[in-house]
Amino acid sequence: MSDTRFEHCMVVIAHLERLMCEREALIGEIAGALTSARILSKRVRFQVLLRDKFTCQYCGAKAPDVALQIDHIVPVSRGGSRDMSNLRTACEPCNAGKSASIVPGDEPDPDSAAGRLAEVDDAVRLAKIEWEATGVPLRALDLLIAARREVPGSVAHRRAVADYLQLSEAFSA
Repeated sequence: MSDTRFEHCMVVIAHLERLMCEREALIGEIAGALTSARILSKRVRFQVLLRDKFTCQYCGAKAPDVALQIDHIVPVSRGGSRDMSNLRTACEPCNAGKSASIVPGDEPDPDSAAGRLAEVDDAVRLAKIEWEATGVPLRALDLLIAARREVPGSVAHRRAVADYLQLSEAFSA
């Protein structure tokens, strides 16, 4: 591999490592929000039902004809909060059908953890496309990143380095 190509590969690896660290931090932030957002007080539930006039905001069904639930517009698992602005009334069938998806037009705020995670995921995809332009197999990138994350000298580190060397020998042959 030429020196320039090697340097380019190392730049891409460093960029991807930064992105992956940021991604892990965002996932941790979302997981923390997930724990706290699952618990809604009875008062907040009642305020949402009252605001929405005890009507499903998706299909228009009203209590007492259907069981009503409180839905997170941006699901907690995708960075949504338990703030009133992220809650709406939904009947049981609509809420179950929506699951953890986001209805078009209800995308997360780009400054939220969910919005930043989507940006990081896009950047990772672009960096992998840039890597593919080097002509080195994507599997080599995965092995290099794995080797750099492991404790030098550990079994996992030696295995990742050995797998990378085996792949690079096959690639350069």
